[in-house]
Amino acid sequence: MVKIGRNAPCPCGSGKKYKKCCLPKEDQAKAEEKAKRAAKDRERAMREEQEQKELDELFEDVDDFYDEDYDEHFNEDFEDLEIPPQNVEYDDPEEPAADESLERQSDPVPSEGPPDTPLPKIGAAETGLVEQWWTLYSAMKDIDQIRAHLEQFMENHPELVRHLELQHAALFEMGAKYVALQRHGEYAALLQHLREAFEDTYVKRFGVYDYHLVAYQVMTANREAIGRYLNHFRKYPDHDPGRLFQLIDLLMATGCEAQVTDLVEDIYLRVLRSPQIVGGDQILAPVVMARMAPFLRPDFTEASLAKLAARMQALDEVMPGHNTFTVKRFGQLFDQIFHNRRSWDVADCISRRDLNDRYYHVSLDFMRFLHENDGLGWVAAAFYRGLVHTYLLKVIPEGKRPREAFVFTRLMIEQTVFQTTRDLFSIDSTRALRMLRGLHAFARYLQLTQTLADDRCIAIQGWCRELYEEYHQMLVRRSFAAKAFEETLP
Repeated sequence: MVKIGRNAPCPCGSGKKYKKCCLPKEDQAKAEEKAKRAAKDRERAMREEQEQKELDELFEDVDDFYDEDYDEHFNEDFEDLEIPPQNVEYDDPEEPAADESLERQSDPVPSEGPPDTPLPKIGAAETGLVEQWWTLYSAMKDIDQIRAHLEQFMENHPELVRHLELQHAALFEMGAKYVALQRHGEYAALLQHLREAFEDTYVKRFGVYDYHLVAYQVMTANREAIGRYLNHFRKYPDHDPGRLFQLIDLLMATGCEAQVTDLVEDIYLRVLRSPQIVGGDQILAPVVMARMAPFLRPDFTEASLAKLAARMQALDEVMPGHNTFTVKRFGQLFDQIFHNRRSWDVADCISRRDLNDRYYHVSLDFMRFLHENDGLGWVAAAFYRGLVHTYLLKVIPEGKRPREAFVFTRLMIEQTVFQTTRDLFSIDSTRALRMLRGLHAFARYLQLTQTLADDRCIAIQGWCRELYEEYHQMLVRRSFAAKAFEETLP
């Protein structure tokens, strides 16, 4: 930029000197911007000071409290089951139905993914039609105009739709517009039409599209239709593993028990053995819990635990460690769920391992509480258990020990939910909103068990309610699935 002299003609063209025209206004604007920055700096400094004050009040420094070598996975109390699955109902819990999944997957064939055949060659005239469609599309902003443009092409040139390669950009852009306008049904109808009429285009990105169609069945209370949108995930479970696990979360969080159980039983061996999936062993959590749920009764017997262990025997062979499922270990776990109610102090926790174990036991009792007091199925109760357990662990900074058993401030809830539910590009709406709902219910659990004072629990519930509304308002216009969680926390 060329520096303008004070006595030079003002560049605005007024004919006045710069110092008599625009310079004072620019100086004032600079002063106002400087004042705004100073105010933001003061606000940030005050916030950081308040945050540090809260940290000092809630935590104490302990140099050796954090165990760097502590592996939280597959400990003796099944702590690996962070995302528990659905409850499976049998006619007689003492005589579970035959495990058909073992027959279905006795010798699984790895998935090869959807067919990715090259597009057939087309002539100059057909290429011109495709290019013309994209030229017109790129200039359109209105979603109704775009929809009409696409439908006209589909009707007039169905054989050329695959050459539009909609899966690369156009469908995602259209979906984003529909979600922003809260017109989910119209987008779902478009996806349904593509699924039926243009399968070769649809299947290339089915993970996103089928996930959205399943979410739409949930939000419209049409759960009996969910199964028809799971066939691609069954056939190609390793095509889009990130979306697969989001789908499993969504089904668990919304109580779609039969659908998620049937799905994971069908695919878990192929997921475990797929070289394309990193962390595929997380699918074991819903499989294990689905098989365990029919036996989860406070009056369990050694005989019922023996039947459960026998039912788990084949699954034990694919676990990272063998001899995981024994009568003794199931007895210990069931005791923790049903007969382990006590005050939850952490004063005797001298390591991160101790604290993790204490919170794990708390979360099991919270799961039982949700099942018995709120009437939640084991699947929903277990899903919330995992989310609350995650919060309890992640809210504590490394190298610090909490001064009280349960640490809650509005800021800490907001930061922990954000940090534990975001990925590279966005926030996972299912896990973020369900974590807030779970923490809201956990505050009621702490209140009814007289673990925290009433006013403290009411404050926590108020923070969760406010944050839930803020998160939902933000996510519902960005994430298709967020609309499945439209509710107001009590």
